[in-house]
Amino acid sequence: MAIRYIMVVESPLTRRDEARLGFEVLHRRGLEIEVWDVSRLVLPNANMQWVEAPEITKPILIEDFHRFEELVNGLSFPNVLVLSAGLDKNFSRSRPEVAEEYWRILAQARCRIGALVTGSFPALNTSESRGLVLRALCRRPHLLVSRLGTRIVRDRAGESKRATASSQPMPELDFVWTGTTAASINPRLIGDTTRVVYVHTLDYDQVLAVPDPEVAEPLTTFIDCMGPSHPDYLTHSIHYSMPMARYRNQICQALDLLETSLGFRTVVAAHPRAEPGTMEAWYGGREVRYRETAALIARSSLTAMADPSTAVGLAVALRKPLVFFTSRHLQAENRLLLRKFSHELDAPLIRIKSKRPIRLPSVNPVAYARYMERYVKRPGTPSKAFWEVAADDIVRAQRVQRNP
Repeated sequence: MAIRYIMVVESPLTRRDEARLGFEVLHRRGLEIEVWDVSRLVLPNANMQWVEAPEITKPILIEDFHRFEELVNGLSFPNVLVLSAGLDKNFSRSRPEVAEEYWRILAQARCRIGALVTGSFPALNTSESRGLVLRALCRRPHLLVSRLGTRIVRDRAGESKRATASSQPMPELDFVWTGTTAASINPRLIGDTTRVVYVHTLDYDQVLAVPDPEVAEPLTTFIDCMGPSHPDYLTHSIHYSMPMARYRNQICQALDLLETSLGFRTVVAAHPRAEPGTMEAWYGGREVRYRETAALIARSSLTAMADPSTAVGLAVALRKPLVFFTSRHLQAENRLLLRKFSHELDAPLIRIKSKRPIRLPSVNPVAYARYMERYVKRPGTPSKAFWEVAADDIVRAQRVQRNP
């Protein structure tokens, strides 16, 4: 009997997701693939994003919990349910009633349940996160009473709800597929029997597929993150600190200095979620390439960034020099993360309005090896594609279940 493999997603499936989530590999290994889209339940604003529709996969759109419960109750061994939705502990904090119902239903599942961690990078510690809040309140003190007061009232009113939510059943995951850590997953989902399978980040599959050129070209790859236009800001109702036009001017100013200093041409690697043909206007006539990030980095002599992104792991894996740009006008959280990147990789962090010529940085092999181990790929993990490892794990677990 064929194994049903169900991926539960919290954003509408895109053509990029279809390729990135290994459906072709898993289908070739004999699994029947389904995608359940629960975005209407857990992340409604995600449906406001531009989406390039998948070519082959037809997701099942779940619009209410009654339908979700019907589908979950129809599962049994040897089916495999893999979650990429609701895993963060902030989900239970921000939408407790929704999270309560979501996990109540999943706790009834009579099949193996796993989770997927796509990637990671340095995170802010508690004191840095608190500092962001304090700085925001100091700049806009009129918000202190309104926001803080509202939070206190809500916290007090919600004490009994939180107590109830924390006692609600949550499924103990059978497995987690991840790169280097499972720390981003709600700890209540991970138990003594949860099997954590370390592979590498999903992006690292691009590194495995890219030929390594013998000589790098005199080229800088700028990693586009869409700035204020990034769809996650809309999805999570986050206000960016400046409009896109001003962001664009600052980035072009930084790239002008880079090109004047080094004499390298700049090619922009568009963000994977950018609609083709929409980013050219923002980069002052520079060439913009779509869905070629790893290949561009491999050809380049330098990689530049002005926003935090897991794509930094591509440059590290390909051992390319990095330079980070910052400005007091960028999001405060982004500035702190860029500083962390710079520190961990021993790479220059340059203020966008700086007039000083930029020198081509070198790679610190010790810092790069440490970053690889922490955030991209652990030593001794399999060197083949992520989804080949995942398929092997499914087959292995099936055999163990049949032959206890």
